[in-house]
Amino acid sequence: MTHQAQQQQQKQDGIGWIGLGEMGVEMASDLQKYLVKTHGHPLTVWNRTPGKTDRLADEGAVVATSIESLLAQSNIVFTSLSNDAAVESVYSVLLEQARLRSDPVVFVETSTIYPTLASKLATQLASASPQHRFLQNLIFGRPTAAATAQLVWVTSGDEATVTSLRPYFESMSRAILDLKTEDVSRASVFKLMGNFLVVGSIELLSEGLALGGKNSIEEGDVLKLVELLFPSPV
Repeated sequence: MTHQAQQQQQKQDGIGWIGLGEMGVEMASDLQKYLVKTHGHPLTVWNRTPGKTDRLADEGAVVATSIESLLAQSNIVFTSLSNDAAVESVYSVLLEQARLRSDPVVFVETSTIYPTLASKLATQLASASPQHRFLQNLIFGRPTAAATAQLVWVTSGDEATVTSLRPYFESMSRAILDLKTEDVSRASVFKLMGNFLVVGSIELLSEGLALGGKNSIEEGDVLKLVELLFPSPV
C-alpha cells in the first residue's frame, strides 16, 4: 500500500479506545490529538467508570454509552486495561459482538497480561470470525512518558496489520519494537522479560548504593559512576 493510499484508508477508519486508567488516558489523548490533526475526526472512548471519560470528552472525543456502541462505530479497537480479569471481561463482550460483524475489525490489546491469555484471545477471535485481526502490543514507560508520547511499543500479530496501524502507534511512542511474529504470546513474554530487567537493574543499583553508603562513599559519586559506565538516565 502506498503512503497516499494508507492515508486515505486511515481517514475512513473508525477508532475506539476502551480503558482510561493512568496509562490509557494518556495514550488515548495522544491518539485523539493525532486523529484530529491528520484525519479531522475524533476517537470514540468507553470506560467502566464514566467520570474518567471527561478529559477525553473535553478534548473532543466521542463518549460511547457501552462497549457494544463503541464497537458499532469502530473498525479498530484499542484496549488498555488493568489486569487479566478486566481484559477477559471486556473481550467476552467484544468477541460476542465480533461474531455479528461481516466487515473486518482489528483489536489492539495493550494491557500487561499473561502470554496464555493473549494466545487464548487470538484463538477465540479467529474461531469466531476469521476476517478479524488481534494484535498484542505491550507498552514500556510510565504515565509521564505516555503523556509526552515517549513510550516504547512492542508489537506482535499479523505483519500487514501491524504495518497499516504503525502511524497510530507512532503517535503515542518514541520507538516501536516489531517482533515480526504472528504468535501474539511473544509480546507478553517480552513484557515480562523487560519488567524483569527493569526490576533487576533497580535491585542492582540499590545494592551498589547500600555498599557505598556502608563505606562512607557519597551517593552522588556512585550515581555518577553508573552514568559513566552505563550512559542512560538513572
